[in-house]
Amino acid sequence: MEGFPRDVLITAKAAINAISLPDLAAVRADAALFQRLFRGVQAQRRMAGLFERGLRTRGRTELDLGDVLGAVARRADRERDSAKSRAWSTS
Repeated sequence: MEGFPRDVLITAKAAINAISLPDLAAVRADAALFQRLFRGVQAQRRMAGLFERGLRTRGRTELDLGDVLGAVARRADRERDSAKSRAWSTS
């Protein structure tokens, strides 16, 4: 049994890609936004927390990444709120 003709598959794939893939300008804009946000204090603090918990090593952090991300975010939020409270109490 033969499959679909090669030219039909190529044309169909090109049509699907044309309507479902973003253009290069959109990809670049998204990458630039991600990089700008990633340089922020909160993102850096959260990444440090992930590395402290073993990110990039085989273990629980990578296996339970969703739970770990939540815990790191909650810790960062508590630290931020605590710093704000200290700033308000000294002013």
